[in-house]
Amino acid sequence: MASGQFLPARVLSCESPVSRLPSLQFISRLPSLQFISRLQSLQFISRLQSPFSRLNMHFLLFYDVSPDYLERRAEFRLAHLNKAWASHEAGGLVLGGALADPVDQAVLLFKGESSRVAEAFAESDPYVLNGLVKRWHVRQWNTVAGSDAANPIRP
Repeated sequence: MASGQFLPARVLSCESPVSRLPSLQFISRLPSLQFISRLQSLQFISRLQSPFSRLNMHFLLFYDVSPDYLERRAEFRLAHLNKAWASHEAGGLVLGGALADPVDQAVLLFKGESSRVAEAFAESDPYVLNGLVKRWHVRQWNTVAGSDAANPIRP
Protein backbone atom coordinates (compact mmCIF):
# COMPACT_ATOMS: atom_id res chain seq x y z
CA MET A 1 0.00 0.00 0.00
CA ALA A 2 1.37 3.44 -0.92
CA SER A 3 2.22 5.90 1.78
CA GLY A 4 -0.69 8.14 2.74
CA GLN A 5 -3.38 5.66 1.69
CA PHE A 6 -5.73 4.14 4.22
CA LEU A 7 -7.04 0.61 4.37
CA PRO A 8 -10.74 0.33 3.46
CA ALA A 9 -13.08 0.10 6.41
CA ARG A 10 -14.67 -3.27 7.02
CA VAL A 11 -18.34 -3.12 7.81
CA LEU A 12 -20.11 -5.54 10.12
CA SER A 13 -22.95 -7.51 8.61
CA CYS A 14 -25.72 -5.92 10.67
CA GLU A 15 -27.17 -2.51 9.78
CA SER A 16 -26.82 -0.77 13.14
CA PRO A 17 -25.04 2.65 13.25
CA VAL A 18 -22.08 0.86 14.82
CA SER A 19 -21.78 -1.28 11.72
CA ARG A 20 -20.78 1.76 9.69
CA LEU A 21 -17.73 2.44 11.88
CA PRO A 22 -14.36 1.25 10.65
CA SER A 23 -12.91 -1.87 12.20
CA LEU A 24 -10.44 -1.65 15.06
CA GLN A 25 -7.77 -3.01 12.73
CA PHE A 26 -8.27 0.00 10.43
CA ILE A 27 -8.26 2.47 13.31
CA SER A 28 -5.07 1.01 14.78
CA ARG A 29 -3.27 1.72 11.49
CA LEU A 30 -4.13 5.41 11.60
CA PRO A 31 -1.51 7.77 13.05
CA SER A 32 -2.55 9.30 16.34
CA LEU A 33 -3.96 12.82 16.25
CA GLN A 34 -1.20 13.92 18.61
CA PHE A 35 1.45 12.55 16.22
CA ILE A 36 -0.18 14.24 13.22
CA SER A 37 -0.43 17.54 15.09
CA ARG A 38 3.23 17.36 16.14
CA LEU A 39 4.33 16.47 12.61
CA GLN A 40 2.37 19.36 11.13
CA SER A 41 3.88 21.73 13.70
CA LEU A 42 7.41 20.57 12.89
CA GLN A 43 6.81 20.92 9.15
CA PHE A 44 5.38 24.41 9.68
CA ILE A 45 8.27 25.45 11.91
CA SER A 46 10.88 24.06 9.50
CA ARG A 47 9.34 26.07 6.67
CA LEU A 48 9.59 29.18 8.80
CA GLN A 49 13.08 28.53 10.15
CA SER A 50 14.88 27.29 7.07
CA PRO A 51 14.99 30.60 5.20
CA PHE A 52 15.55 32.48 8.46
CA SER A 53 18.42 30.23 9.53
CA ARG A 54 20.11 30.46 6.15
CA LEU A 55 20.02 34.25 6.29
CA ASN A 56 21.48 34.24 9.78
CA MET A 57 24.33 31.78 9.41
CA HIS A 58 27.48 33.19 10.97
CA PHE A 59 30.94 33.36 9.42
CA LEU A 60 34.21 34.41 11.00
CA LEU A 61 36.76 36.17 8.83
CA PHE A 62 40.26 35.76 10.27
CA TYR A 63 43.06 38.13 9.28
CA ASP A 64 46.73 37.47 9.95
CA VAL A 65 48.20 40.96 9.83
CA SER A 66 51.69 42.00 8.74
CA PRO A 67 54.39 42.85 11.30
CA ASP A 68 54.17 46.53 10.29
CA TYR A 69 50.36 46.60 10.54
CA LEU A 70 50.23 49.17 13.35
CA GLU A 71 52.68 51.51 11.60
CA ARG A 72 50.84 51.35 8.24
CA ARG A 73 47.23 51.10 9.44
CA ALA A 74 46.53 54.86 9.67
CA GLU A 75 46.95 55.36 5.91
CA PHE A 76 44.16 52.88 5.06
CA ARG A 77 42.05 52.95 8.20
CA LEU A 78 39.38 55.41 7.03
CA ALA A 79 38.72 53.42 3.83
CA HIS A 80 38.67 50.16 5.80
CA LEU A 81 36.27 51.54 8.43
CA ASN A 82 33.97 53.03 5.76
CA LYS A 83 33.80 49.61 4.12
CA ALA A 84 33.18 47.89 7.46
CA TRP A 85 30.36 50.24 8.49
CA ALA A 86 28.76 50.02 5.03
CA SER A 87 28.79 46.21 5.33
CA HIS A 88 27.27 46.48 8.80
CA GLU A 89 24.49 48.79 7.57
CA ALA A 90 23.78 46.35 4.72
CA GLY A 91 23.34 43.54 7.26
CA GLY A 92 26.57 41.61 6.60
CA LEU A 93 29.13 42.61 9.21
CA VAL A 94 28.07 42.12 12.82
CA LEU A 95 31.29 42.90 14.70
CA GLY A 96 34.93 43.32 13.80
CA GLY A 97 38.25 44.35 15.23
CA ALA A 98 41.88 43.52 15.87
CA LEU A 99 42.97 41.17 18.62
CA ALA A 100 45.11 42.77 21.33
CA ASP A 101 48.40 41.85 22.97
CA PRO A 102 49.84 41.09 20.48
CA VAL A 103 48.13 42.81 17.56
CA ASP A 104 48.80 40.03 15.08
CA GLN A 105 45.29 39.07 14.02
CA ALA A 106 41.83 40.50 13.48
CA VAL A 107 38.45 38.79 13.53
CA LEU A 108 35.29 39.94 11.79
CA LEU A 109 31.89 38.31 12.34
CA PHE A 110 29.47 38.23 9.40
CA LYS A 111 25.97 36.87 8.94
CA GLY A 112 24.49 35.79 5.65
CA GLU A 113 23.42 32.93 3.43
CA SER A 114 26.96 31.78 2.67
CA SER A 115 30.61 32.50 3.36
CA ARG A 116 30.60 34.67 0.24
CA VAL A 117 29.57 37.73 2.29
CA ALA A 118 32.83 37.53 4.29
CA GLU A 119 34.98 36.51 1.31
CA ALA A 120 33.74 39.43 -0.79
CA PHE A 121 34.55 41.80 2.06
CA ALA A 122 38.13 40.50 2.35
CA GLU A 123 38.73 40.51 -1.40
CA SER A 124 38.05 44.24 -1.58
CA ASP A 125 39.25 45.36 1.87
CA PRO A 126 41.90 48.12 1.66
CA TYR A 127 43.92 46.35 4.36
CA VAL A 128 44.11 43.21 2.21
CA LEU A 129 44.69 45.05 -1.07
CA ASN A 130 47.56 47.07 0.42
CA GLY A 131 49.37 44.22 2.15
CA LEU A 132 48.45 44.92 5.77
CA VAL A 133 46.85 41.46 5.86
CA LYS A 134 49.24 38.58 5.07
CA ARG A 135 46.61 35.85 5.01
CA TRP A 136 42.89 35.55 5.56
CA HIS A 137 40.39 32.72 5.76
CA VAL A 138 36.69 32.28 6.53
CA ARG A 139 35.09 29.69 8.78
CA GLN A 140 31.41 29.02 9.36
CA TRP A 141 30.53 29.45 13.02
CA ASN A 142 27.62 27.32 14.22
CA THR A 143 26.17 29.58 16.89
CA VAL A 144 23.76 27.89 19.30
CA ALA A 145 23.49 30.18 22.34
CA GLY A 146 22.54 33.83 22.67
CA SER A 147 19.85 36.07 21.30
CA ASP A 148 21.46 36.25 17.84
CA ALA A 149 22.36 32.55 17.53
CA ALA A 150 21.75 31.14 14.05
CA ASN A 151 20.56 27.80 15.44
CA PRO A 152 19.55 28.38 19.05
CA ILE A 153 19.47 25.30 21.24
CA ARG A 154 18.02 25.69 24.70
CA PRO A 155 18.32 22.95 27.31
